[in-house]
Amino acid sequence: MRAFILLGLLFLCNHLIATEDFFDLELSKQPESSLDIEALIENTKANIFKDLEKALHFASLAKARANSNGQFEKLFQINQLIGRCFENNNHLDSAQVYYQKALQNAILLKDEKNKVKALSDLAVIARRLTKYYESRDYRFQVLEIANQLNDLEALAVTYHGLGTLLKEVGDYDKSAAYFLKSIEYSEQLGKKGQVVNTMQFLAMTYSEANLSEFALTTIQKANEMVLEVNDTILMGIVTFDFGKILGKMNDHESALEKFKEAHFYFEGIQHKPLIARTLLYIGDNYAQQEKYELAQDYFQRCLKLEPYISIKGQADLNYKTGDLFFLQNDFKQAKSYFDKSLLIAENHKLKDFCKKSHYKLYEIYMAEKKVDRAISHLEGYTKLKEDLLEESKAKKITELQFKYETTKSEHEIQELQIQQNELTQKAGMAIFSIILLFMFYSTWTYKNNNQTLRAKNEEIQTKNVKLKESNEVLQQFTYVAGHDLKEPLRNIGSFVSLIDRRYGEQLPGESKEYMQCVLKGVHRMNGLLSSLLEYSTISIQKTSEKMINSQQIIHDVIFSMSDTIQRKEAVIECIGEMPNIRMNDLHLTQLFQNLIGNSLKFSDHNPKVSITGKVNEKELFFMVQDNGIGIDSAHGDKIFKLFYKPDKSPTANGTGIGLTICKNIIDKYNGRIWFEQNEERGTTFHFSLPKELAA
Repeated sequence: MRAFILLGLLFLCNHLIATEDFFDLELSKQPESSLDIEALIENTKANIFKDLEKALHFASLAKARANSNGQFEKLFQINQLIGRCFENNNHLDSAQVYYQKALQNAILLKDEKNKVKALSDLAVIARRLTKYYESRDYRFQVLEIANQLNDLEALAVTYHGLGTLLKEVGDYDKSAAYFLKSIEYSEQLGKKGQVVNTMQFLAMTYSEANLSEFALTTIQKANEMVLEVNDTILMGIVTFDFGKILGKMNDHESALEKFKEAHFYFEGIQHKPLIARTLLYIGDNYAQQEKYELAQDYFQRCLKLEPYISIKGQADLNYKTGDLFFLQNDFKQAKSYFDKSLLIAENHKLKDFCKKSHYKLYEIYMAEKKVDRAISHLEGYTKLKEDLLEESKAKKITELQFKYETTKSEHEIQELQIQQNELTQKAGMAIFSIILLFMFYSTWTYKNNNQTLRAKNEEIQTKNVKLKESNEVLQQFTYVAGHDLKEPLRNIGSFVSLIDRRYGEQLPGESKEYMQCVLKGVHRMNGLLSSLLEYSTISIQKTSEKMINSQQIIHDVIFSMSDTIQRKEAVIECIGEMPNIRMNDLHLTQLFQNLIGNSLKFSDHNPKVSITGKVNEKELFFMVQDNGIGIDSAHGDKIFKLFYKPDKSPTANGTGIGLTICKNIIDKYNGRIWFEQNEERGTTFHFSLPKELAA
C-alpha cells in the first residue's frame, strides 16, 4: 500500500514541478518592470534554494516597489523573506539583520501577530549562533504576547522552539516537557503537520538521551501520522530521522532503507539541499558496512550538489570522501580530499574538521616517509586539539550555567505568579468583607490567616526546590570538571608516548621539543581543572563562627610558598598585628594564597609584598600590596569574572580563576573586594568584612 502511495506522490510531484517550471518560464519572459509586488515575491521564493543572488535581486525590487507605493505592510513580509533567503543559505548574521528589520516594521505598524513571527525567527537564528540566552529571551517575549492574544498556534511554535533550545544544551527532561506541551496545543488546533514535526523532534531528543525504545516508538507514531498530511518535505524529513535513530541503534540495513526512502521523497520535489544530505548519509552508511564502491558512488553524486550543501557539510563530505580513499590505501586521492576539507575548514574556522584533516594528512605523510610535512600537520593537529579542549570546557560550563539560569528564571516567574494570585485573593476578600460588613468578619479573618500560612509554606517549598536544583547543578559542574574534562589529558599523554615509542628514532631532535610543548599544555590544563574544582567547592563549604588567628594563617601561607619565595628572592612582610576573625580557616587560607600567589607570579624580579590589617568603626580591613607588573584600573570589576585574564607577562601562567575564588569567598561573608593601581608600580588589593566578624 505504501509503495502505491509513494508512486502516486512521485507522479504528482513531477506534475507539479513541470507546472511550476512552466509558470517560472512564463514569469521570466515578462520584463521585471511589469511584475507587481506579489509576482516579485513569488520569484524570490522560487529562487531561495536555486540562486541566492537572483532571489535577493527580486526581493530588493519588491522592497523598492513597496517603499515607492507606500505599501508599508508589505515591508514586513519582504524583510522576513530576505532573512529567510540568508538563513536557508547559512548566512546567519545577515539573516539576523533582516529579521530585526522585520521586527521594527511590525512594531511601527503595532502588528502583534507579525511581531510574534519576527521574534520567533530571531530566536531560531540566536540559537543557531549559540546565543542561548538571547534565544530564550526572544521565546519568553513571544510567550507573553501569545498569552495576551490567546494565540494557541504561537504558543505551540514557541514551546517547540524552547524544546529545541534545551535539547541543544542537553537538558533533555525539560526539552521533552516543552515538546509535549507544544503537541498539546497543536492537537487543540487540529494541526497534524505541526504535531508530526514536534513529535519527530521529540523522538530525536529521546535518541540523544539514549532512550532508544522511547525514540523508536515516537518516530514510528510520527511516521504513521505523516501519511495523513499532504507535505512531501515533512514526509521525507520524518523518514530521514527514522533512519538516523535506527542507525544509532546499529540497525544499519533498516537505516539505509529509510535514507533511500527519504531520498525518493526529496528527488520527487527536487529539493537539492535535502537530496545532498540523504546522499551523504547513504554513502556514510555503506562506508560503515565496508561497501566502499557503493559509498564512493554516493559521495561522488553528493559532490555534484556541493553548491547546495552548507559550508560545514562541504567540509564533512570532502573529509568522508578522503577517508574512504584512505581506507582503500589510495593516498593520492585521499590527500586531495583531505586538503580540500582542510582548506574549507580553515577559511570558515571549522576547527574540528581542521583537526581531523591535519591528523589524516599527518598519517599519510608518515606512511610516505615525508617527515617534515608530517610533523607540520602534527603540530597543527596538536594545537587545534588543545584549542578545542578549551572551547569544549567553556561550552560545557556555559551550557550548565544556562540550564541553571533557565531553571532560576522559571521559578522566579512562578513566584511572581504566586504573588499576583495572593494580591488578587486579598483584594477579593477585602471587597467581600466590605459588602458583608461584620457579618462574616471572623470567617474572613480565619481564611486570610490560612492563605498567609499557605503562601509562606509555598514560598519555603519553592526555595527548598531552588536550593536542591542549585546543588544538583553544582554537583554536575564538579563532575564535568573532575571527570569529563580530565579524560582528554590521559589521551594526550598516551598520544605523546605512542609517538615517542613508534617514531622516536625516526624523528629529528627537535621533535623532543614538540613533545615538551604538548606536556606543558597537559600540565597547564591540569592546573586549570584543579582551579575549577577549587572554585566549584566554594559554594559547598560553609561559613564558620570559630575565631581564628589571621596572623598564623598568613604565616602558614608564606611557609607553603617558601620555594617560590626563595627562587624569586621575594620579600613578604606583615605590617603590624593582624586582627583575629570569625571565619572558616580554609576560606581565609584560599584568600591569601591567591592574592600573595598572584603578587609573586606577576612580578618580573625581586617581588616585594606588604600585608596590613586593621579594624575600624564599621569593618575589618585587609590590604595586600606588591611591586609587580600591575593591573590597569580600566579592567575594573571584570578581573573578578571567571576565566578573565588582563594583559600580563607572557611568562606567567594564570588560569583566570583565582580572583573569582576570592570574590566568591568575600561575598559569602557580605564583604567587599577591590583593587587599585599603584602610582609607580604594582597593584594593591583591598578586602573588607563586617565588623561583627572581628574578635
